[in-house]
Amino acid sequence: MSDDFKVTDLAQFIDTTYYELTSIKKQTGDDLTRSERSCRLDLRRWGAKFKANSQRPYFEDMKETMW
Repeated sequence: MSDDFKVTDLAQFIDTTYYELTSIKKQTGDDLTRSERSCRLDLRRWGAKFKANSQRPYFEDMKETMW
């Protein structure tokens, strides 16, 4: 996983993609379709881990394949 990946990026991607796919126009002041907190929980459900000192997620399987 990229060092530049942030939960904010995922939340923005989901939001942008949702509005593109549904052809709905996002109104000024609308919240994200999926909150950053929800995206972080999703990543944890998918196996991502967050280290206390870096807040960068990684997947258990990736650790073994990277080295």
